[in-house]
Formats: sequence, structure tokens, C-alpha cells
Amino acid sequence: MAAHGKTWVSGERSWCQLQWTDGNTFSMDLEGVGLRDNDVKEWELHMDAQLEKRPVKKKKKRLVASTLNFSRNSIGDAGALQIVDYLQTRNISVQILKFSRNDIGDEGVFAVGQFISRSREPAREVYLSHNCISERGACSIMESIARSQKYPYTAGSGKRDPAGHSPVWLRLEHNCINWSIIEHRLGQARIHWCASDCHEGWASKDRAPMMCLHNTYMNQDGEIHEVPMYIFLDASALRQMLLQEDRFFCFKSLLNLCRQGNMKCNPAQGSEHDADEENDRIVFALTDSVLDELEESVEKDPEEQKRVQWFRSSQESYLELGHGLGILEALETCGHKRLMKLLPRHEQSAAELQISERAVKLFDFACLWASQIASDGRVLLVTGDAALSQFGAIMASDSEWQASSNGIPLVVLQIEELEKVFASEDVCQTLHAAASSSSAPSCDSPLSASLLTAVVDIPARLRGFNGHRDTAALEARPRSNTGSDVDILRREMRMAVSLFKTTQELLGDAEASSLVGRLDSAQKRWQTLLDSTDRGAPVPKQSVAWQ
Repeated sequence: MAAHGKTWVSGERSWCQLQWTDGNTFSMDLEGVGLRDNDVKEWELHMDAQLEKRPVKKKKKRLVASTLNFSRNSIGDAGALQIVDYLQTRNISVQILKFSRNDIGDEGVFAVGQFISRSREPAREVYLSHNCISERGACSIMESIARSQKYPYTAGSGKRDPAGHSPVWLRLEHNCINWSIIEHRLGQARIHWCASDCHEGWASKDRAPMMCLHNTYMNQDGEIHEVPMYIFLDASALRQMLLQEDRFFCFKSLLNLCRQGNMKCNPAQGSEHDADEENDRIVFALTDSVLDELEESVEKDPEEQKRVQWFRSSQESYLELGHGLGILEALETCGHKRLMKLLPRHEQSAAELQISERAVKLFDFACLWASQIASDGRVLLVTGDAALSQFGAIMASDSEWQASSNGIPLVVLQIEELEKVFASEDVCQTLHAAASSSSAPSCDSPLSASLLTAVVDIPARLRGFNGHRDTAALEARPRSNTGSDVDILRREMRMAVSLFKTTQELLGDAEASSLVGRLDSAQKRWQTLLDSTDRGAPVPKQSVAWQ
């Protein structure tokens, strides 16, 4: 595929070249090229080859990347960890590091924070917006930056305080971060940070903060509104979708629907269709472990074995075409070596049902994925194995486990059940006809996350989880996890009080004395409100007016 003048093709890859400023400083732009975790090793080899060709070789002069841009790819925790480990091993400092719009969670952002704290030269800008980072990950990177004692830093351009220091610019909006949970923790740790529209937006007359976040850092609704619905396939479901092409839920049918505009998708090149809203897309997720299990299951059938190998390696395979259309993702799980969500008693239950170790790890990985998204009904597991379906029912009735895993349930569906329910619904009849045709007119109801939710009745299935909150509570909850109205008002009052203090210092002349007096009066009223809400007192209903 091509993007912004860069080329990168699976199989035989043509990578972009390093752009050298001098013999020791370079930049690299890999935005939107489809880079995945299992491609990072090849990127490392390419980097080594490029570094050998650098214009000036001074072994004592260390390398600096002015910009490394990995935005708009499919890099997860394993890929992020591998990238920063490579940079640290090669002793490469990075001034601007971009990981926006990937699949990085808490483990990945922790690795990025460790890299920043250990780098011999400070980072100037770090972009991590539109990922899967929770408050745990946000705390880890901010605390790593603070512990390094390198920030605010003295080198680089941008606004500086009187001592010549500047903060690191950090983008963390559109993740899964509940700031109301961690603001107090950051304050206790005396982490000095601020928010601004740009990295020069802090007050330069004071000592620079350690880090500066974009003003939109509170926008943390991506876990509900801006992520697709992920459907994890086990080896049994994957086998049916690949080898049985007379069914609705098979890869051939799904690709037909995408080409016709009858399935919500997000093409990488964007030439045939406009990108649809993220929350209405369906992404079928295949882990490397499931692909390995599938290949082992067809070893005795040469024809099926040939088909599976084509699926995994051909540039024209359903996997490559589906990835290009944004409906298929192959996920690297080499870092998932132990169970993160399931307990030993769950392993015992799975063993009694004769469920394979790989299937148990897939279930655990899907649960972990659901916890990162933190939105009910956005992660499903589809299987052709009755035992795994039964195991899902056991987990659904485990209220103690649900409470310990933050109440994010994993809906398990049998693929035959999906086939039957879509065949029985009148609204899906035109979709069925379109799926079996290479070309068909647009359907009134394309295959999407909202349609699947309605046809399968995900809300009813969520009600079936023992100990889970009911549908009314689900529908009534706020659409973002940034806190209650009182929490929001409290944060806004803190920002207002801080702003008033700064304004008063700037308006110190005689002509502004009247305005300063009004500001002082307003500040006292706001501070009184803030103190009352901090003590848990109700917020007065009357509005606060300027005098």
C-alpha cells in the first residue's frame, strides 16, 4: 500500500529511507503504512541496514532521531516494547516520538515511559493519543518522566522559563483514562504539569512544569465512541470462515460486502470508500496463536493445508485484503505469556471441559482486550467449539470474577448461532443476497456493529451476566469516564482559580485595579465552592455571576 509518498508492502517490503540532517541526526516517517507487531523485527533489520549507510560514521558520536513517526498503524504493546527496546539497545535518542492512533495499552506506554526516562537526551514531544491507555498507563508514563529528573529540560527550541527550561509536550487524549481517579495521585507525587493548546502555552515567567498536555486531554470517550467492535475468532470459527464459502460469515462474503459498500469498513488507502465512523465498524481479530493452531489442525489434509498457507502468506489472500479494508487484524501475542484476567480455578474448569491451552489464552487475551476498551458489548468471542461456548457461560455466571475484572463481560457466540440469527432476520435478507454476489446495489442496512448488536441482541446477553449491572444502568451511564457533573465542575473551578491568579499578577497596574478587585471577589466565591465540593457538600444550584 502507499501513503504520503511512503511504500510498504507485506511480503516484499519497500521501506522508506532515513532522512539525514547530518551524519548523526535523522528522521523517519512511517505514518499509516499498516505496520503491525509482527512486522517490527523486519523494521529493525531495515534500520540496521540504513544506519550502516549513514553519511558520516563517528562511533563516538551518538545517534539522534529528530522525529520517529509510527502514527496510524496497528502497533500494540508488544510492538511498542520492541521498538523502544531497539532504540535503547542502539543508544538512539528521540526528540519527537509519535505513536498516535495505534493499539497501544498500558504495557506499551509503560515501556515508552521507561525509554524516555532512561534516554541520555530528553524527549521534546511524545504523541500517544487515540490508543487504549488507561489511568494506570497514564500514571506510569507521567511518573517515569517525573522520576527521571530530566524535565523540564534545557535543550531544544520553544518557550522557556527564566532559567531556560521547557516541558515535554505530551498527547494522551482519546484513550481510556479516568483523570478523576489519578489527579489526586499525581498531586500527591508532586508531579508538576499543566494543560495548554500548544507546547508553548504555559506561563513562561514561572518555572516550567515537567510536562505539558494538550487541553483536550480530558476527552477520553474513544473507548466508547471511537473504537470498532472486535470479534475474536478461535481456530474452529476461523477454519469455517476460511474453508466454507457457502455461508454468510465467511471471508469471501465479507469482502464482497465491503467492495459493494454493504459493510462498514475503513480502507487504508481510502480511494473507493470514505472512512466510516470507528464505532460502527466490525473488526475480526486473529491472533498469531490461533493461526498456528489452525495450521496444525489441517496438517493431514494437503488441500486445506495449502489453503491455510495461502491465507497466511499471499499478498492476495483474504487476510491481506481484509486488513487493507479495515475488517481483519492479525494480532501478535508473543508477550502474552501468562494469564492476565482468568484465575487458576478457571483454568481447572477449562481443563475439565478439555479446552486447549491456546483456547484458554485466547479467552484471556480477549478479556484483557475488553478491559482496555472498557465498554460493554464491544468485544465478542466467536467459536465453533461447543466446549468453549460452555466455558463462556461458566464465566458469565461468575459474579466474583466479574467484580474483580471491573465488570467488563466477554460475550461468547457460536458461529452457527450467528449464521442462524442472520438468516432468520428479515432486515438481513438483502445482505445475504449481496454477500453471495460479486456486485450488488447498496443495502438499506449495511453490516455494521450497530446492526450486529441489534440482531444478536447484545444488551439482552449482557443482562444475563450474573452480578452485572442491568440494561437501565448501562443506558444511563455517562458516555465517557471522565467523572460526574460535580467532578467536572470541580476541575473547571480549579482551572478558573488558577487562571484568576495568573491574570491578577499580569494586571497589576493602577488602571486595572478595578478589574483586579472584581477578579479577587470572584476568585473567593469560586474557592468557597471548590472547598465545599471537596468536602462533599452539595453544589449550590444558583449560578455564579461576575460582579
